[in-house]
Amino acid sequence: MWSLEDARPASLTWLLLAFAYQVGSRTGCFNIVVHSIIKHNVQRENEMPVAVVTSEHHREELKTLPGAFVVVREMTYGERLNRSGLAGAMKILKDTKSDYAGEISMETQRLTLWDFANLVVEHNLEDTDGRTLNFKNEQDVRKLNSRIGDEVGQLIDKWNSFEDVEEGN
Repeated sequence: MWSLEDARPASLTWLLLAFAYQVGSRTGCFNIVVHSIIKHNVQRENEMPVAVVTSEHHREELKTLPGAFVVVREMTYGERLNRSGLAGAMKILKDTKSDYAGEISMETQRLTLWDFANLVVEHNLEDTDGRTLNFKNEQDVRKLNSRIGDEVGQLIDKWNSFEDVEEGN
């Protein structure tokens, strides 16, 4: 059975042209219909690809905790720039007594806490009291089992890592 959803744009054009010719011979609107079809096809050919982050979220089941899930969103380029600014705030001092590892570790924690607070939009993870964890609260993120926290972090990276996209191509 033929349906409008199955039809290709080119076949629809010819179908509409045939219909317009029959109708146009009686009503004089053939040219209007033809011009509308041509304009529609030109607009379709000139459409530009969407280059912004859509509101699409990615639901992922956790392997480390059966029945648990997180919903991760992709960050915008502006958020990526902001996040890079957070990472760029690391101070590398020339003083030989400075603890570089300590400073880098502090910044990594700050970035991870930002990721959890801003990129996990939904989850079903609870504490021992049955209260849903709030990833905008640093203490709740720190309470997570390390395997679960690592997996959630990997899922955030999966949907927000440009390097992974390039490797897939």
